[in-house]
Amino acid sequence: FGFIILNFMQRIFFLFMLISGHFAMAQNAALDKEVQRIEHLAEYNQYAEAEKKADSLLLVLEDKYQDKKHIEYKLRLLLLKGRMYEIKEENNKALDVLLKTVDEAESSKLYKIACHTNIILALVYEKLNTPKLAKQYLDAADRIRKKHNLEELYSTILVRRSLYHRWFTKNIDSAMYYTQKALVYAKKYNNEYDITEASVMTGVYEYGRKNYLEAAKYISPAIQYYLKTKNYNDASSMYDNMCYIYVAANDLEKAKLYSDTAYNISHKAALLYQVGISKHRYELFEAMNNTDSAYFYLKK
Repeated sequence: FGFIILNFMQRIFFLFMLISGHFAMAQNAALDKEVQRIEHLAEYNQYAEAEKKADSLLLVLEDKYQDKKHIEYKLRLLLLKGRMYEIKEENNKALDVLLKTVDEAESSKLYKIACHTNIILALVYEKLNTPKLAKQYLDAADRIRKKHNLEELYSTILVRRSLYHRWFTKNIDSAMYYTQKALVYAKKYNNEYDITEASVMTGVYEYGRKNYLEAAKYISPAIQYYLKTKNYNDASSMYDNMCYIYVAANDLEKAKLYSDTAYNISHKAALLYQVGISKHRYELFEAMNNTDSAYFYLKK
């Protein structure tokens, strides 16, 4: 009789563990879906809603869970918050979040998050005009990438390498080399953001070399990505850049078409972009000898 009870209890325990396992899997799937949804909101420039949802979920994760999977969700959200602070130019807040995130990611052996966080730290220090620290964190990201075979992040590292050389070493050949390499890896791993960034940078370099039609070829496709992700700052800026390219190529009619579109969507962009676009329209109409229109945009 005792054996029957023991056997029954073992089966009950096994059933309980099976149900618990299924419940945990379902819970993880739901959490993963929610984290992805928050990341999607941020990608599409809905930062206020993304930050609000991230904060709410972080309260739950920090209060109730300490296993590795839930630590991963928490760190993904913290990385996202740091990225959003960086985009909003709140660099001190970004550093506060990202420095804690990178330490915990490395100690938890979550190397992909650690690598990505180092990349964003390099970007923040780049913005703060501290090249030594920018290079330090970029090198750290590359070491992790190599050691743990995180090739899908290589294009992001290469984009930052290119901009490091552009801003700090002023070595345009090196910048161009890393940009072209970034484009290859971004296409290999279908990283649309890095494809866009590397394409724009290539267009800028080609413009500097007075290869205007090549510049237009690289910058024009980026516009669609920025429109898709509702990034109207960069979308209006790229239309404005296309105007500048065609002014330089002495195709004023095509320049005006791009300038018109930049101006038409600029009300959705930040004030700084609106002012820049109006200033460039003044310069365009002045080049076209349309003094009335030039004066109108000068007053704006």
